[in-house]
Amino acid sequence: MILTNWQSKLQLDNKKIVVILLAAFILVYLDFSFVIKTQIKGIQESDPKISKLKNDIDKLNKDLVATQELKTKQDQDKKSASLKAKKIITEDQIPALMEYISNQANQKKVKINQIKPSREAKVEPAKSSPLLLTLDLSCDYHNLGAFLNDLENAPEYLAVQDLRITRDTKNDFLQNVSLVLKTYVKK
Repeated sequence: MILTNWQSKLQLDNKKIVVILLAAFILVYLDFSFVIKTQIKGIQESDPKISKLKNDIDKLNKDLVATQELKTKQDQDKKSASLKAKKIITEDQIPALMEYISNQANQKKVKINQIKPSREAKVEPAKSSPLLLTLDLSCDYHNLGAFLNDLENAPEYLAVQDLRITRDTKNDFLQNVSLVLKTYVKK
């Protein structure tokens, strides 16, 4: 009787264990089917987004560093440019200046048809007098811009006083340019 009682208790405990295990299995299955599966799917969908955002943030940081470096360099260039004083040429240096202008034009594929120096009327006595250089050029817009940039960065003082651009009737890609540069000559 003790044995039968114990066996019936054991069978009853086994049935409870089976019911508990079956309930746990159903609970795990339902949890996986509805909750965990949705979470895994959400994580898989967010992985490419996270990678893209991380790449964008890295690129943005690199761009910010590059921008800071460029700004620093520009500030240094402005300081050094303001410290560099433009030279005022002497009478003897006029041919060398005209040769410099010609060389810059050749480098930038700007054809100089004519260079004509002329003096401005003297207003009052001074240590230097203005000299105008009239240039007739043939070039395209891009090369003209590069040429003017080179003249602006020349060590001698050169300023554009007048600029007239007309279309070349023979070649649609070229422009006829009348350029008047102003410089000063020491006495």
